[in-house]
Amino acid sequence: MNANKLVAPRMLCCAVGMFSTLALTDIASSTEAYFQFKDFDSNTFVFKLVDASTIKEAREILAKKMKVHVMGTLEKSSVSYNTPWHYHLKPETVSFFEVTSEACDSTIKDVEGRLSEAGEEILPEDFWCPWSSVLTKEVHPVSKSKK
Repeated sequence: MNANKLVAPRMLCCAVGMFSTLALTDIASSTEAYFQFKDFDSNTFVFKLVDASTIKEAREILAKKMKVHVMGTLEKSSVSYNTPWHYHLKPETVSFFEVTSEACDSTIKDVEGRLSEAGEEILPEDFWCPWSSVLTKEVHPVSKSKK
């Protein structure tokens, strides 16, 4: 078989594969969204969602002004989209609730002040369910470009 006849199909195959990868990357990045809640002290907290169904649920909660709260597992590290707090919610653990255990309730500021105790003295297994949390809006954090 002539080697020149194989070049065009291979190039086409690779080009199609490259465009398919780019399309999948775009789809994957669209399943990322950021939302804000506030507590009864009017402190605000931004969290990231990475699951399409949870993103849809959060948008529905906002649209219908539903009375539900946010819960998830703490990660004791800062993220750029949730300043000034030194912790965030692990995106894959976030969900919503109407009623849950009191053991996981705490305000945003109280968690910050007792962060070293989270997972031990307060918030067993780093699970946080702020009862006063109210989903307020979807936000679009500005990415910081490197200079």
